[in-house]
Amino acid sequence: MKIKGPLLFGITVLGFTGATMGHIPTAHALSVRQYNVNHPLIISHRGSPLKFPEHSYAGYNYAIKHGSHFIEQDVVLSKDKQLIDSHDNNLKRTLGRNVNITSSNYRKLKRYKFKNGEHLHTLPALFKKYGKSTNYVVESKKSTVGNWVLENKMVAAIKHYHVADHVILQSFNQKSLAYLHRRLPHAPTMLLLTGDDSKDIFQIANEVPKYVSFTSVYTNAMKPGQIEAIHATGKKAIAYTIDNRSQVKQAKKAKVDGIFTDDSYFTEKLF
Repeated sequence: MKIKGPLLFGITVLGFTGATMGHIPTAHALSVRQYNVNHPLIISHRGSPLKFPEHSYAGYNYAIKHGSHFIEQDVVLSKDKQLIDSHDNNLKRTLGRNVNITSSNYRKLKRYKFKNGEHLHTLPALFKKYGKSTNYVVESKKSTVGNWVLENKMVAAIKHYHVADHVILQSFNQKSLAYLHRRLPHAPTMLLLTGDDSKDIFQIANEVPKYVSFTSVYTNAMKPGQIEAIHATGKKAIAYTIDNRSQVKQAKKAKVDGIFTDDSYFTEKLF
């Protein structure tokens, strides 16, 4: 199988209103199975990174207020085994600090602030704050193969806060995703393909594991017929990441079931 390991994407639905960190709005979530080409998923990619820091409460609030159906969490395990919401292991890009999450304790990581004053959040803190008022896309960013500490702690947090029905599991690592699926077999899973694999979807579509609910392709690598090839396998098709008018038109024309976007407000209006 040519798929190299990317599996990403997850789930969620709406939750709160306002760009402040303290207000939690009412959710209007649909079942994941109710989203399709006529009612596509709008997935907020890391919150609202064009307006607020990635994975910040302010970004999540804004996204949900302005049309997001799903918010995404990337999860990295810190040295002291905390589930940190961050796309990057190294904090140079997001916080200007040449510090790796995997080699640092959360007590240290909390010292670093985003421009809006927030610090890195943990997945349990996110679940505690928003509960069932939203749905979550939860991605294991770095698998501890043979140990599964990250995956086990993710599952424990999901169960502790009773949000298993509000979660789609995602990972760049197929072994990690398969393990998470075994631990939470009723949670939908999403496979994200790289640009190269997206181009080869015609050859590999049937090789995507049966338990995967969504196959996601890279927008700039989309070709005619790709979405049909995914639908032919009985899976729903997602495109990532859409940030401009031409990409929205391309995704709509291709009849995708959902999209990842950095600007939920802009995308929702066009989609």
